[in-house]
Amino acid sequence: MNEPDPCNTRFVQFDVVDFYTSISRQYVEEVLPAPKAVIRNTLFLEGWNISGVTMDRRGLPQGLAASSLVAEMVMANVLRDIADLTADLHCIHAYSDNWGGFVPHDKDVGVLVESLKHAFEVHRAGPYRITHDYGERGQSFKFLGYYFKPRADGPARVSLPKNLVRTMESELTGELCAADSIQEVLKVRSRLLSFCSAYSLAAETRPLLSRVGRLIVGELDYRYRQFGEPRTDGTSLEQVTRT
Repeated sequence: MNEPDPCNTRFVQFDVVDFYTSISRQYVEEVLPAPKAVIRNTLFLEGWNISGVTMDRRGLPQGLAASSLVAEMVMANVLRDIADLTADLHCIHAYSDNWGGFVPHDKDVGVLVESLKHAFEVHRAGPYRITHDYGERGQSFKFLGYYFKPRADGPARVSLPKNLVRTMESELTGELCAADSIQEVLKVRSRLLSFCSAYSLAAETRPLLSRVGRLIVGELDYRYRQFGEPRTDGTSLEQVTRT
């Protein structure tokens, strides 16, 4: 089947409200290939009392390492179970409690949305309440922190909110100016690389990496020459900005 022209579709996205706390523990016990006692003690933390607070008995505990993996599994199961309802959704993307896909312009988005809302409400892994959002045909949309602009002649342009990039650049340069040692300069470098890696799809990360990277190169070079500190890291732009 040919994929629809992205400029002739709408991107419809959904957000599962309170996803972790809405996950049915009974469902998890049924589908997870582990003894129920282990699931209850190590995943649900039943009977645990941390700092005088008894763990919530609803859903999955947030912050637990295994919770994210189990939540992804549950979401994948739900989407698989309702596959007949998502036939008109193309290129479905899902990340934790956020998911969405492209709907051809000739399909009734309202009917699709209502059927999916009902399917989530009655699914035995929940019940879940979902919210949704969609724009006009071929319109830019925001998803998972990115802005996507569909193009007829190639992949969508991916960008970040301008204020996010400006704020990050301001914070990084401020931290660099306040750095008292080589180690603190290298911490700024680590934060820069982490940010650019987290948003590697966006067009703005490469210029940001270059601009702040050059400042870091200059600061490292100055400190090495001024204070005679031993070189613990490369000082070329290529070395400083290597992810």
